[in-house]
Amino acid sequence: MNNIHINRTKKNLIKELGSKLPNCQTL
Repeated sequence: MNNIHINRTKKNLIKELGSKLPNCQTL
């Protein structure tokens, strides 16, 4: 059950990185 929380955290981190680095929007 904790795996779902970890996946959501990873997605949030990718979204934050994408907003800071325009080149990461392709992820």
